Amino acid sequence: MIVYKSKEEVLLLPWLKNPKPLKNISGAYVVIDKINKDILYVGQASDLGQRLCPSVHPLYNKELHDVFILFESDRNERRRMEWSFIQLLKPTMNIRSGLAPKDGKVEFFTKQYDRLFNH
Repeated sequence: MIVYKSKEEVLLLPWLKNPKPLKNISGAYVVIDKINKDILYVGQASDLGQRLCPSVHPLYNKELHDVFILFESDRNERRRMEWSFIQLLKPTMNIRSGLAPKDGKVEFFTKQYDRLFNH
């Protein structure tokens, strides 16, 4: 188990930008706005290809966002990475981090988040 202590440490990891193929590949991911480079979302999945499909992950759009991946097959390690990365990177769209938008968009994001994680 690796302990991450700073945002800088996380950003220096060997992230792969928009790798393909992702079907049946496990890892942690970060969604970043292509224009302003804001960190929007951090997640993890056992099948990144399925998770990052537009019909499954409505907050990710490959035309608007880049996705950066760290491949990791161990489920527990992915979960630790996700939790740590959310705490350190403070992505604006992760509801679990308590950083969801406070305006009218919060209802939309709450519905999408529930759809993603509470099937």
